[in-house]
Amino acid sequence: FRRVLFRSVNVLPAFRPGEALEIVPGLAVTQHSGEGKANQYYLRGFDLDHGTDLALYLDSMPLNMRTHGHGQGYADANFIMPELLETVDARKGPYNVEDGDFSNAGTIRMQYLHRVPEGVFTSTGGAFGYGRQFGMKSWSFANGDILGAGEISTYNGPWTTPNSAHKINGVLRYTQGEENNGLSIMGMAYANRWNSTDQIPLDLISSGQMSRWGTLNPKDGGETTRFSVSGHWAQETSNYKTRVEAFAMHSTLGLN
Repeated sequence: FRRVLFRSVNVLPAFRPGEALEIVPGLAVTQHSGEGKANQYYLRGFDLDHGTDLALYLDSMPLNMRTHGHGQGYADANFIMPELLETVDARKGPYNVEDGDFSNAGTIRMQYLHRVPEGVFTSTGGAFGYGRQFGMKSWSFANGDILGAGEISTYNGPWTTPNSAHKINGVLRYTQGEENNGLSIMGMAYANRWNSTDQIPLDLISSGQMSRWGTLNPKDGGETTRFSVSGHWAQETSNYKTRVEAFAMHSTLGLN
């Protein structure tokens, strides 16, 4: 297998969260059926569906769901904020026992920043009704650092029936010490709703009966939420390493 660590990922601009993961050579992260459903992942010549064979972690918290109505290993990464990513640790190759389930084709471990040197607030607008407000800031507190970040975004796309994606996302994190000698507690909240952009027959497009941006059912859509709390405590000396991790997550997905 091959393992590569990418640092300072947040210096690269990203239109959507999936683009931040595409820093991994050979990894394609596409979107279908709207801007809120979990991405479709492709790596090493394999179609990994929504994460069935690609293990994803954020600060040691697994993103793949062992059971899910839309597919085992479903891994929705749309809540990730690219500006907060500090490193992406990628492993490509056959199943590795260290990475556990869903790592048949590879593993991606993402790490969020502990603090930012100064506050940031950005407003972005673009074609097809795209708009995004993003902000993040750090504060010193109790011998540690608090990092807060949030975003609100909308997007219609070129579709005959607008995508009408509306996303709200927030992160609050407290960190003390370093990654291998300290503790961290992080809470995240995310909600998204959208109109689906599903597959349409090629014959209807070729005959001119339907635009390539059209839909068979304008009522198709979905909504999703994700709430999580995670944390870890670590201590490292010349003689031993100790690390304790825990997380709790609640997620919903509804498709019309």
